[in-house]
Amino acid sequence: IKSQIKALQSRREAAQLRYKAMGEQLESLRRSQGAAVPSAQERASQAKDRIWAAEQARESAKQNLVTAKLNLERMKALHDKGLRSRRDLELGVLDETRAATEYERADAGLSNIMAAMASVKETIESTNSDILKLEVDLQNVQHRHAQRRVLAPCKGRIVKLMTVGAGETVDSGAVLAVIAPDTEDLAAE
Repeated sequence: IKSQIKALQSRREAAQLRYKAMGEQLESLRRSQGAAVPSAQERASQAKDRIWAAEQARESAKQNLVTAKLNLERMKALHDKGLRSRRDLELGVLDETRAATEYERADAGLSNIMAAMASVKETIESTNSDILKLEVDLQNVQHRHAQRRVLAPCKGRIVKLMTVGAGETVDSGAVLAVIAPDTEDLAAE
């Protein structure tokens, strides 16, 4: 009987330690969320600003590309008429190529910023998901802890412990022990 009591007490202590650890882990995540969410929101705001700047840079590069193409077409027309040298035509082609490259670079920069923004959103959602999962786990442990609690109907000493195996399920109201009540009244039968 003593070994059963010790085993049950050990299981209870392990469950209490696990419950306490989960509570501390949840509180730690909540504190880190309190710091992480404003930080992530600030990074998201900065990312939005970078997106706006990248969109403006891309639009500027696009306009430069259009201008370079128009200039190249003029150069070709003037070169065909013999009014511009081959060197001027080559410089026009070079300007058009640079403008196209700059446009592609601006477009790639915008794509990178959008990917970074998606990553920040994913981090926020992942953190929120972890917190929700821990809250569910904590509620489950609390529920199991409440179900495993055995209360005696009165104060007293256990005089006889019924045979119940470790991990065995018992019904509510089942007799698990015989208790001699603590009383100062003397009684005789």
